[in-house]
Amino acid sequence: MKKEHSIHRGMLTRFLFAALIPVLIFAMVMQWNNRKTQMQTAENTIQRSLRNSDRGLDMMLDKYEAILDELRVEKEILDSVKEVKTGTDGAKASMEQLLRYNCQRNDGLEGILLVFPDKSMISASMLSEENAAWAKQIPIPESGWETTYCGMEDSVMLNGREQYLILLSEKLIDTQVGSQELGTIVFLLGEDYIRQSLDFDENSQVYILNGETVISAEDKSEIGLSSSQVLNDKHCVYTKKESNQTGFTFWNERSLETYYEQRRMELCFLGIVALASVMVAVVLAYSLSKPYLNAVDSYMDTISRVEKGDFSARSYTEEKIPKEFTRIGRGFNEMVVHIENLIEQVKQASAEQRMAELSALEAQIDPHFLYNTLDAINWKAIENEQYEISEMIGALADILRYAVKNAGAETSLEHALSWVDSYIMIQSAKLGKKPDLRIQVAEELKQIPIHKLLIQPFIENAMKYAFTEKSGQWEILIAARMTGDQLHILIEDNGKGIEENRLRHLNEEEADMGTHVGIANVRKRLKLYYDEAATLYLESVQGSGTRVHLFIPVRKPDTKTDAKMDTKEGEHEDRSSRGRDGDQGRDGEYPAKDRSGV
Repeated sequence: MKKEHSIHRGMLTRFLFAALIPVLIFAMVMQWNNRKTQMQTAENTIQRSLRNSDRGLDMMLDKYEAILDELRVEKEILDSVKEVKTGTDGAKASMEQLLRYNCQRNDGLEGILLVFPDKSMISASMLSEENAAWAKQIPIPESGWETTYCGMEDSVMLNGREQYLILLSEKLIDTQVGSQELGTIVFLLGEDYIRQSLDFDENSQVYILNGETVISAEDKSEIGLSSSQVLNDKHCVYTKKESNQTGFTFWNERSLETYYEQRRMELCFLGIVALASVMVAVVLAYSLSKPYLNAVDSYMDTISRVEKGDFSARSYTEEKIPKEFTRIGRGFNEMVVHIENLIEQVKQASAEQRMAELSALEAQIDPHFLYNTLDAINWKAIENEQYEISEMIGALADILRYAVKNAGAETSLEHALSWVDSYIMIQSAKLGKKPDLRIQVAEELKQIPIHKLLIQPFIENAMKYAFTEKSGQWEILIAARMTGDQLHILIEDNGKGIEENRLRHLNEEEADMGTHVGIANVRKRLKLYYDEAATLYLESVQGSGTRVHLFIPVRKPDTKTDAKMDTKEGEHEDRSSRGRDGDQGRDGEYPAKDRSGV
């Protein structure tokens, strides 16, 4: 059963939707616009950070590259290198002192290595007393004629602390003797100092990668790891930029927590706005709908009183109510008055119907008078030994009793066929010739209930039209069998048949039957009894005969109902043997007939 809703609930729901939908649309548009703006701002900030970081690192490295170029061409350095190679006393100590001096006067330059072609080296750091064991941990890069940059994946103890280094290296060339390679000079730059040139804030950080390996990071534990191990935070957005000068890759990692926090604040604000909208909607719904709801309540109260039979009830509305509600109330009041008048008319009609039923009961005296009259004629015929006339009168009385008593009721197929036998006997006396009636119905089908007078009209048509000017033996076959869940009754004659156009007209349900009133009557009663479940159609070939096919839905017979039905039919003469001497069909099968098209 469909659940009913009150108008109060319906109006409140609609007001809430009317208030919330604009807020939700506004929230969605604002969220989409804010997200677009924030992502664009973040992208611009990241790109600016990467450009500034690249520019700052290039400027810092240009400074050290210029220092490196000065050392490469400085005569004092070149002479000292030559003295070291020739084994001059004190040359190595003098070279170390010279390199240490350059470390101390340049911030961020943690140490310098001078590597000779034979892999021997001279090292110097900012602290003069420091052990030079750190120099053995430095991977010497393959240097060319241009400056080479690389980063260290492991930290070294240098200048009294553990630190990561960025290496700049160039070949040391003696241009005075035809570009003779004297060795390689390597600058060791502190990674911490290098990071001072990078541009990032508290919501972001910049990584420097050499290939796929991190060589500079805010968290030193991440140095030496691969990019896939570090750049994998789902709450961050990553952007990269490659440096044309060093070949390093800058990765900017920007946290989305600020963005998420801003969204949470916006959603909280929108929630407050939505709550305020709901409260305003509730207040407006109550204040605006109160007069209308009062009018509706008044109508409902009046309807309830009318349902209980109080037709004096009338609905009344306030003066300030809209005219539409006033018209509804006035219309309802008029309808109540009209219903009250109709009820009075129904009461009067019921009284008239009872009078008609009494008249109908009184009219039943007429058939009894007719039966008594026929009975008197019958005895008179017997006294005069007119036994054929007596039999005809008895058959006529049975037919009248069958047709009049319980008209429209059901009977068994066996009883219906017995009245056909009586009808043929009377018609045969009129026509002077009796047709050969054959009935082929299996025993298990004889008690199937059907409505009265469904078969008789077709027998009447056969006697009236089919055998006119027909010579030879007249034959009528009535057979029945089950077709699915329907009883298929076949009524066949060997008369003159029906002309083709007339047959097509008779098979049209809505067509005017003309003189064939019985066919139209059967169609209408089938419609009333069985709705669309029953079917009737005719087949005929001129000169050969006609077949009537009647399909009736079968219900399971009720023993008590059938017994009662049989009793109502009354006792009648056993004329079932007359005209049934023909062959009985086996298992309800129709007999083969050597008549083309029928």
